[in-house]
Amino acid sequence: MKKQNFKANAIRSAYGLFYAVAALLGIVYVSLATVRIQGTRLDRFLNTHIAFQSSLFVQSLAEIATLCLKKYSFNYCQNDFFIFGRDFSGGYSLRENENDKNGYYADIYVEARNLRNAQMLRTTAEVFLLPEKFANKDSLNGED
Repeated sequence: MKKQNFKANAIRSAYGLFYAVAALLGIVYVSLATVRIQGTRLDRFLNTHIAFQSSLFVQSLAEIATLCLKKYSFNYCQNDFFIFGRDFSGGYSLRENENDKNGYYADIYVEARNLRNAQMLRTTAEVFLLPEKFANKDSLNGED
């Protein structure tokens, strides 16, 4: 009788241990899935912030190119590069409007690194710079 009791207790203990391990694995799985989902959300949030900040830098670079053309010639302002703080950099390249030789196109780029996942994000834009914004009309002809 004692042998059967011992065997039944051992089987109950084995099932109890099996259920405890299964519950522990379930808790670990849910915890890891939650951490992964939160990390993905944080990456999306940071990428959205970087994209918004890059769009502001694109506007700033367009203004910088316009101000350069106001003061200097096209040849002097044709290309430029800037470092915005530690994480952002960008620049522009000017080209003439082939259609009517009135104004310039600025090819602008901004790049930044997401420090959490080392992802490099780039924003590019083509902006038309209106000649009415240029105070020095000689700058359109390439003269100083």
